[in-house]
Amino acid sequence: MTEMARNSGCKTLIGPCSFSVATAVGMMLATMGAVAPALAQVEDTFAQFEARCLTPMVEVRDSDTLGLTLMAADAVQETWMEELREWQLVRSTPEAVVQFCAVFGPFGAEVDAWAEAARASGDWIRIDRTPETLQSTFLREPRIEVEIDRTAMPTSLTVIETNLES
Repeated sequence: MTEMARNSGCKTLIGPCSFSVATAVGMMLATMGAVAPALAQVEDTFAQFEARCLTPMVEVRDSDTLGLTLMAADAVQETWMEELREWQLVRSTPEAVVQFCAVFGPFGAEVDAWAEAARASGDWIRIDRTPETLQSTFLREPRIEVEIDRTAMPTSLTVIETNLES
């Protein structure tokens, strides 16, 4: 007999034990409790990319590093991190020839959902390139591209300003 069967009041040694719905829900919630922080972290990574890199680039403004700590910098890029997070932000310096902003970290299915919705909206088209690349079609000079690099360790999403006109 399992420990759970003993603790639930199930006394049978032969045949299935009958657990209450409350017991089953409790077991499910306990299991999900262990997974929820990891899932939240994955969802948070995409939200960070969208808020700190993608939206500012679409709006032609500087990427958002508020609350992050500068970890490294040179003439063309800076690396920023938030304490106790599994992701990091790397962005170009204002002096760099190519402007970009990337987030490296754990990403999940929300990336595919965003890419599908972006293409369906007509605001983005897929470019035949590796890594997967979406290019803006809306009025924004110059156009921007989002690279989804699933082969990078960790995965990265990068928004890049191109020299292409709308």
